[in-house]
Amino acid sequence: MSSSLAVAKAAEVCPLLLLPMCGNGYATDVLDMTQSEQKRVYILDLFNPNIYPGDMKAQTAIDRPIHLPHRVKDEDHINATLTADHFKPDLIIYNAGTDILNGDPLGRLRISPNGIAKRDEIVFRYAKEHDFSILMLLSGGYQRNNAEVIANSIRNLFDKHIIDPIDDRH
Repeated sequence: MSSSLAVAKAAEVCPLLLLPMCGNGYATDVLDMTQSEQKRVYILDLFNPNIYPGDMKAQTAIDRPIHLPHRVKDEDHINATLTADHFKPDLIIYNAGTDILNGDPLGRLRISPNGIAKRDEIVFRYAKEHDFSILMLLSGGYQRNNAEVIANSIRNLFDKHIIDPIDDRH
């Protein structure tokens, strides 16, 4: 589905990018949209501007850039995530990068597995409390434990009844 088609099906879309690199793919797509389409997309991007890709042109399309320095730990990352609470989209496209984990060779942040779970919990609680649809995309992460960290985070969301199993009767 093209970016334009996705925007046409929702009144307002928010790509929420919580990974260490600038989400220049979404931003570049927005730059290619018409002005009326651009008004329905709100990009919130929490990233380290000092690492790849350094795409300054794409960054002009980011509505709310939140810059993180190298080696950010859980508390600062969670506090930055909590500041991202003023948008009101119909659909959140949540790019849940795990390349923010401590030890990731590209991300250069120091977020623990518990920090990943807390971040995901904040995002999903926000979406649930405001009745926003959410699409979670898994991305990044270059360590052996990434799949386990993601699975544990999703299990946490189920255990706390933040998300529910899909009812296959519908």
